[in-house]
Amino acid sequence: MTSRETASDEVNLADVLTDLGSAAQETAAALAENVGEGEAVVRAKLEEAEATIRDHPLLAVGVAAGVGFMLGLMLSGAGSRTEESSDDEE
Repeated sequence: MTSRETASDEVNLADVLTDLGSAAQETAAALAENVGEGEAVVRAKLEEAEATIRDHPLLAVGVAAGVGFMLGLMLSGAGSRTEESSDDEE
């Protein structure tokens, strides 16, 4: 390889790295903008949920109790009959 080819390859590599850096900066800026928009949507939904809870506190307590009950059933495995059915077969 000649010194001209080496210098040309180095210039091309520098151009590629510069372009790659610029693309990374643009992507980071776009992601930051999307995160900001997403944060605004989440905050608005949270405020909406808080207003609903303030307006209907008994409904909120009922929903929370129902969700807690269902999670308790799922996590305890109370809905699973695999152990009982294998004991009955013996």
